Amino acid sequence: MAEPGAKADPDTDDIRVDGRPIRSDVRRVYIVLNKPTGFVTTVRDPHAEHTVMELVKSVGERLYPVGRLDAETAGALILTNDGDFAQALAHPSHRVQKTYRAVVRGTVNEFAVTDLRSGVMLDDGLATAGAATVVECRPDDNVTIMDLTIGEGRKRQVRRMLQYVGYRVLALTRTRIGPVTLEGLAPGTWRKLRAGEIAALMEDQPPDRLDPSDRPDRSDPSADRHSREGAKPEPRSQASRAPSSRRDAGATGDPRSPRASGGRRDAGAADDPQASRAPSSRRDAGATGDRRSPRTSGSRPDAGATGDRKASRARGSR
Repeated sequence: MAEPGAKADPDTDDIRVDGRPIRSDVRRVYIVLNKPTGFVTTVRDPHAEHTVMELVKSVGERLYPVGRLDAETAGALILTNDGDFAQALAHPSHRVQKTYRAVVRGTVNEFAVTDLRSGVMLDDGLATAGAATVVECRPDDNVTIMDLTIGEGRKRQVRRMLQYVGYRVLALTRTRIGPVTLEGLAPGTWRKLRAGEIAALMEDQPPDRLDPSDRPDRSDPSADRHSREGAKPEPRSQASRAPSSRRDAGATGDPRSPRASGGRRDAGAADDPQASRAPSSRRDAGATGDRRSPRTSGSRPDAGATGDRKASRARGSR
């Protein structure tokens, strides 16, 4: 290499490491191993009695494990020689959902399950189970079997979460990685990943990494709760309601004015409240006169009664 960062074309350039040529026709291999307990997830460890590489020697390619499983934890483990695939899958931002089956001491109550789903605070931050389900309770054996699904891969995360809510893990097995399961795999055996599983693993993105075109458009009226009925109606003011008939017309007027009547007979009620009630006929006209004036009669023959008392005595003397 002439200088750091120089690029080479494997189809035209002769690329060697420590004098040995690098193969350009390496086939990509993707497998899932049902790891038994007692095997360390590493390529080489002088202190480990067994490593997972002992179980995949028959593959014929140099593989690397994607992620880790504790020696005491069994289950699904993906191995590959595709560096880009391994890096993308193991990156924390990818958050592939992984399901674990745990056997714990005691009877797990609903409060512990709720805490696991809501999240528990570990020494390295909040840890949440996307799903936590009790599969079986065995009171005679004093154990509970449950499934937990997480999107992270912190060290001994599931064991620490269960310990936080008060339960000790007796056995732990990873049963699923995204779409990849252990179906048909005995402990210590492996199989190749299907093309659909590989594509699904690479496309399995968390909601915050979705393409903007895949997100729901909040500006779309159909996303609004009132879209089916159109715009949300505005509150009606007190003066906006129109009278339904002439009879109610007075109710919409000034509240300080007296209520109008629907007939002529009550027209006087709309005048000055100090005024007396208007007569409805000629007969009552005298009642509306001035109280200081003498009551008038409705006919001529009684006119003499209204004369001076002196004149009346004078006629009587004659």
